[in-house]
Amino acid sequence: MSTSADVDAVLRGDRSYDFVSARDQEEVRVRWAADFDRRIESIDLSGRFIAEGRPFVELDSDGQLAIRRPR
Repeated sequence: MSTSADVDAVLRGDRSYDFVSARDQEEVRVRWAADFDRRIESIDLSGRFIAEGRPFVELDSDGQLAIRRPR
């Protein structure tokens, strides 16, 4: 039986992923993926590097390597 409480317990670290139902494991994976995507979207390394005055490289809009040197 799938329960929201079991999924929440796994996400809090109070219950092992291995010991919940396959349906709950699927829900955990979906929520982990959504959380991962949200965290990745919030990362602003270029902003951090610019603020620190550190040079960095990234791909430009054409997919070419671009070296950025903050001033």
